[in-house]
Amino acid sequence: MRTRLLSGIVSAMLAAGVMAVSVVPANAETAYEARFVKGQTVVTVDSGAAFALRFFKVELDTLRPATAAAPAYTFPVFGYPHDGTTELAGGFKFTANDKCFFAYAPVVNTRTGVVKAWVNGGERIDLFKIDGAKLVLTEAGAKGLNDALGFTGLFTAGFLFGTYQTTLN
Repeated sequence: MRTRLLSGIVSAMLAAGVMAVSVVPANAETAYEARFVKGQTVVTVDSGAAFALRFFKVELDTLRPATAAAPAYTFPVFGYPHDGTTELAGGFKFTANDKCFFAYAPVVNTRTGVVKAWVNGGERIDLFKIDGAKLVLTEAGAKGLNDALGFTGLFTAGFLFGTYQTTLN
């Protein structure tokens, strides 16, 4: 009886393990990306902006599925990018003074000349103004960063953050 019970438990554990392995294919992320990702947008932080961020101890990182290899930050492109808007997955995370500012799900809109993003779980703001391929901080973006990170005027409208380049599949 004891042998049958132990054998049943081991069989159940093995079956559960086999099911768990079989439910998640090895290339799930690749298949997902191939179906939904339309390309990528690379944001390259301006060298002056990178220096200022380091000087004031502001750390910059990405929110998944975006990736970072400073000074370049890569965002998968979703949505329908041919209508003048490019929807990006992931976002930026700024950290300073033991505080964070999150800007996620950015949308590059070349028709209106702005990049909008959801910030800190609240509202969607105009984070950057588009000037050619340059990303320039807006007044709302500067206020959001200053307020969230505890600065008084460090970030200002017109601050050149960097450039962006979108490549579609």
